[in-house]
Amino acid sequence: MKRIIFAALIGVLVTVPFEDASAGAYENGVVADEKKDYRKAIEWYEIAAQKGDPLAQFKLGHWLGFAQAFGEMPFSKYLPRDDVRGAKLLMLSANQGFADAQSILALLYQNGIGVGKDYVQAYKWYGLAALRFISEKKVNFAANQRERIAALLTQQQVAEAQRLMNEWEQKSAK
Repeated sequence: MKRIIFAALIGVLVTVPFEDASAGAYENGVVADEKKDYRKAIEWYEIAAQKGDPLAQFKLGHWLGFAQAFGEMPFSKYLPRDDVRGAKLLMLSANQGFADAQSILALLYQNGIGVGKDYVQAYKWYGLAALRFISEKKVNFAANQRERIAALLTQQQVAEAQRLMNEWEQKSAK
């Protein structure tokens, strides 16, 4: 959402974002993204992410790292690849319970992208994503990935990953 301000002194119409634009910042980013105005989309997503919006944190985290791992993207010239910052933003979103962020964060841990390779953490995040996804296809993907990771772990590591999942669930329930 934008507020239109008339600048009477210079006789022009100026638009500026609201000071407290977080409620609409993500939506404004989506609109700019759909118009392929990636510079403006990134600006809005940054505002929303800084205010704690998990969707904006996910979008920026995904764009910063994982999406660019497959090559040049339309937004790349405005947002250079940064796997570490991308992983941090995905962690913020994942910790708010956003399943897509949890699943991609698991993939990052599985492959050591922006974070250290850690199969226990990968198991944990795939497990949490599987519990949150609504789409059967996504649930099955996350559950299957978790089981593939489990095959690489000892029984003690699986138990540790499950303990971490339960601990996360208890914290998020509060």
